[in-house]
Amino acid sequence: MGFFDAFPVPEPPEPPRRAPARAWRDPGRNVMPVTLVVDGLLVRRPEFAVFLNDFRVYRSGFAFAVNVLRKPRRPGEDHDRRTESPFDHPRRVLGSEAKVRRDLQFGVRFADGRGAAIGPGLVPPHARGSRPEPPLISMRGGHGGNGYWQQALWVWGLPEEGDVDLVYSWAAEDVAEARLSLDGDALREGAGRAAVLWEETEELEEQLDEPEEPEGRQESKVRQTTAQQAKEDGDAAR
Repeated sequence: MGFFDAFPVPEPPEPPRRAPARAWRDPGRNVMPVTLVVDGLLVRRPEFAVFLNDFRVYRSGFAFAVNVLRKPRRPGEDHDRRTESPFDHPRRVLGSEAKVRRDLQFGVRFADGRGAAIGPGLVPPHARGSRPEPPLISMRGGHGGNGYWQQALWVWGLPEEGDVDLVYSWAAEDVAEARLSLDGDALREGAGRAAVLWEETEELEEQLDEPEEPEGRQESKVRQTTAQQAKEDGDAAR
């Protein structure tokens, strides 16, 4: 028997548990969306432009991407420092209300008057762990650099009738509040054609009502448990 054969091989860890899907945060991985062609040029200036693309309709809402492009200051300029995200996460932004209101803001408004907004300093109006009422707009993935930034947004909820307005403003760039109207019939028709690829398990559905827990707190619990186990193992060894 070799030297290393005396050491037991540990049992493989359990696979990580997939976080429960929450419709207001994410359309889900079990739905194939329907793509819509939308003319989404919001701002066109000599130095920058803002446009929307990648419109996808799901059973419970729709997603799209906001793109910000800036013209290079000099021909052949490779690096542009003006590439910080105009969509800093709402909970990470600190500052005066005047500062917040100058940053890029985005919202959605239904024909019946219901609406929601997201942007630097704007916290979604529902308590952690509670089930909000639609509509709700939230950020998904974002990336960029060198004069370009793209931010994906998810709108949860569709009105039973009427069109949907996307509302935006960017005071820092002298973009006054304006709106782009989306065909509500096209959205509802697309939602009806979105294909559910598989049904979520009952276990996941039950987890939808469980309060969310910050990642940092979950990590802290893991560390505390690990430390406690190490202490117990040490005491047992003595």
